Amino acid sequence: MPITWFVRAKQPPGFRRAGHYFPYEGKTLTLSELTDAEREAIAHEPRLVVGEPLPETPATPDPLIDDIVEVIGMLDDSKKPSVKAIEAVLEKDISAAQRDTAWRRYQDRLKEA
Repeated sequence: MPITWFVRAKQPPGFRRAGHYFPYEGKTLTLSELTDAEREAIAHEPRLVVGEPLPETPATPDPLIDDIVEVIGMLDDSKKPSVKAIEAVLEKDISAAQRDTAWRRYQDRLKEA
């Protein structure tokens, strides 16, 4: 099994370093696919967190998330809606990360009900 790092930006929405974009939600990197210079840059970047899981709540709230959750409830809630479907209702651009955060929040609300 390859060695991986889970890397995320400390602040939303994300941050670029060593030719990679790191969203606040984080992403997994396979170390063998990185050069030594990229590994060093990522490991020593103070605006990135390497190896820690995503915090429960974001450092700064995204007010658009609540709007996206509402739209998900208006659409077919049996599956995660596409970014384009949500954007069509909101008439605003959103990211896949925002949609994913809203989808998790929506699913949590359904479990609580």
